[in-house]
Amino acid sequence: MDGIHFTYPRRGATVVEQLMRSNDVAPEYLLPAIRNGLATLETLLAQRNGKPTNLADDICLFKSILSSIRSIPEEVWQQVFVHLIDRYDSRTLSSLCGVSRKWCSAARSETQLWRYLPPLIVGPAGGSQAAIIENRLDTFIRRAGSLPLHVDIIDPSYTHNPASWSHYRPALSLLINQPQRWSSARIIGTVSTLNELQSIQGNLPELTKLRIELHGDHSMAHPSPVFADAPRLRHVILIGHGRQFISFDLPWSRLETVQSSISGEDDETYRYLMDAPPGVSSLKSLDMTSNQPSCTFPPQPNTLPSLQILRLSLLGVEPAWRNVVNHLRAVDIASTCCARGFQSKSNYDICAGPAGQQMFRSVIQIREGLLSMLVFDHGDTRLLPALEVLRIDSTFTSPNFSFDLLRNIIHSRSNLNLSAPKGSTGHHQLKELQLYSYNMIKSTESLHKLSQIQASFQLEAPSPNARPNPPC
Repeated sequence: MDGIHFTYPRRGATVVEQLMRSNDVAPEYLLPAIRNGLATLETLLAQRNGKPTNLADDICLFKSILSSIRSIPEEVWQQVFVHLIDRYDSRTLSSLCGVSRKWCSAARSETQLWRYLPPLIVGPAGGSQAAIIENRLDTFIRRAGSLPLHVDIIDPSYTHNPASWSHYRPALSLLINQPQRWSSARIIGTVSTLNELQSIQGNLPELTKLRIELHGDHSMAHPSPVFADAPRLRHVILIGHGRQFISFDLPWSRLETVQSSISGEDDETYRYLMDAPPGVSSLKSLDMTSNQPSCTFPPQPNTLPSLQILRLSLLGVEPAWRNVVNHLRAVDIASTCCARGFQSKSNYDICAGPAGQQMFRSVIQIREGLLSMLVFDHGDTRLLPALEVLRIDSTFTSPNFSFDLLRNIIHSRSNLNLSAPKGSTGHHQLKELQLYSYNMIKSTESLHKLSQIQASFQLEAPSPNARPNPPC
């Protein structure tokens, strides 16, 4: 042979490939052809790099880069791993440990990397998955040393199969046998899932963040006490799907941020938060979506000295609205409360009749100097001049937007007294109007009506290409 042909593997094997596969020593008569092929490769590499070089120089350069990387101390790699990897994806650590012995040693000895435990996902009974999860949890817990742990317990079936839980109970025992190390917890499942955690009650000294998401139609006979004694608990997310009654005993007066979305009947979250002794509440933010919130009227109204954000979305019937509105009028909200919203996404006209109009007026008068945004689906806007920002959301509930409603809004805006002294209790000017209706900016007729309103009240019409932001 007088040459060597470099081909893709799917083609016929070359002499060099045959020699590499067999690991035989090349015969003497093939050496000139091999040298010629290597010289050709060296020329191609030089052309590719755009400068004269040789294969030996490239190899030396590559080795020097590897040498520099290998010289980085293990402590530096540990800091890189701590700040850059996705802590909530436990597979990242497996990938790191597979790169090199040095990286594996650095990762294993850095306890902070192992605090975020892989989720315990309760699957079907049988198979080896339960043993795999148990082994992984044991590895993470041991390598985390004595640091607080971040725990995930998930039952994706939402049915609580006793056979499945029995199969995964050894893995669960690794978590519930040391609840004193729990720093944050996410529990997703059913009411029965919480019952599996009864043994951790009263032994959660480090727990600061909690998320509970329950599915199914099984109601609680009484509030769940599992997380009642958690002295450092400050941030809570509560989600309830379905029509079941769910309730929790929590250190309500110590909570700083609460996000709640419970679609079942008799949601007691609002009542528990507001029934804290006056002046004791640490609540800074409340974002609550509720179908039927429960509230009481204590002899001495509560004060919320730290409240900064209050956002309520009420999905239920008029009596629930009325109770919450009347209660908020009595609550002493600090003057620093700077981001408020009162939202209704109901299936009825809020202002249907005198009773609805009176209730709507009460919403505006909750704290006239504080409330700055109101969100609603329908309504008579003659009652709205106390607001600075008004959002009308007809995107989901009212496809045929009422232009009479829009005219009323702007007419109310144009008749305001603009010279009201600052700090007075009189009405404020409506400064911003937010419309959420895909229909009104895509219809030719709608755009024509908008142009008429624009001409009458000197307003800026929405762009036909605009896409409204989803309501918060």
